[in-house]
Amino acid sequence: MAGETTFFAHDDPRRQTLFVKDPFAYSLLENYFFQNDMVALSEEASGVVYMKNDLSNKVGDTMLFDLVNPLRGDGRGDRQRLQGYSERLFVDNFELIVHELGNSVEADSPLSEGRTRTKTTDIAERELMRWMSGKFETGCINAACGLYNWNTNIQIINEKEPSSNRIYYGGGPAAGGISTAVTQTDAALSAETAANYLMNTDVLRLMARKIELLEPGLIPIEREGQRVYPTLLHPLMVKALEACTDWKDIQKHANVRGSKNPFFTNSLGKIKNLQLYSYAQLPMRTGAGSTTPAEGFFLDTPRTATDDAVASGKTVAAGLILGQRAICVGIKQMPQYYVDSMDGFTKKGRKPRIPWIGFDSQVGISKSRFKEYDPDTGAETDREDYGTFTFHTQMVVD
Repeated sequence: MAGETTFFAHDDPRRQTLFVKDPFAYSLLENYFFQNDMVALSEEASGVVYMKNDLSNKVGDTMLFDLVNPLRGDGRGDRQRLQGYSERLFVDNFELIVHELGNSVEADSPLSEGRTRTKTTDIAERELMRWMSGKFETGCINAACGLYNWNTNIQIINEKEPSSNRIYYGGGPAAGGISTAVTQTDAALSAETAANYLMNTDVLRLMARKIELLEPGLIPIEREGQRVYPTLLHPLMVKALEACTDWKDIQKHANVRGSKNPFFTNSLGKIKNLQLYSYAQLPMRTGAGSTTPAEGFFLDTPRTATDDAVASGKTVAAGLILGQRAICVGIKQMPQYYVDSMDGFTKKGRKPRIPWIGFDSQVGISKSRFKEYDPDTGAETDREDYGTFTFHTQMVVD
């Protein structure tokens, strides 16, 4: 009889398994709005996001922001009196209403908690904080783009569609130039040939000119000694831009000056006064021949369908040009944790039998848009968006 070896098969019930100490990190899309240089924490700061907590520990659910309009009269001249000819000051305002936002995690049973090294209480706080950070980011994106809350039960976004003079629908061929067909809706934009309505350098220059001519204008951000407008492009917009001949030439000239060229300072580059960034969380819509909310950026009044659907088979994305205080975040209650038990506590040490961890905040997020108030009639009229300019172009999906 030949000698036999002793071996243990992979499916042996006594096979040991070792858990690696450190779990893998789940990579989320990068946040942009809550980077340090994007958040304005006081009235003197000049970031894109204006965060105020004036309602903390106070009664109420609404913050009121005001904006003093410049005097526009001709004034008085030689031998003319000033008294009796005074000009009226007008002060605009907008409301920011706060709402609740929360989430929670609970364990199933003591036996379930004891089966693995993964403990609900060990990971819940971290994951709830990441969840809240992501929802704040989504709130800022949707508010700035003029979109809506992601669920009808959620109201933290004070919804405002883009004002008519602060949105651009269009694009041009990858080789350069601007397509001239009049498009004032996503339906009209996406009905055109996609290759003629992509992002390119001429489109960016056109929008830079539009920004310069706005009244009132967007206030630029100070970046490394330059006054610029942060401009967020969807990665598929960047794909079209990188195919543009002019963009390739700009890259070649920038390379001559090396990595210290302002063109390479933590951004894609700079066209006129637009500092370009690729940002994957910008919204995109693909038409499927219907009017479901997923096929358009803007919804009808019942919020059950889009009233501006993208053409079937076409894809459109929204991009953003941002100025100071483009987005206002009002906080009545900072995010906080709650710990409880679903089935009592131990007598000693008050350890929960079935852990439950909650996390919530009271917050409102809105793009800045003021209302003009007429003290004679009491009427209020919407002004243009204060710090945001939105643009929609077609994209070719990989």
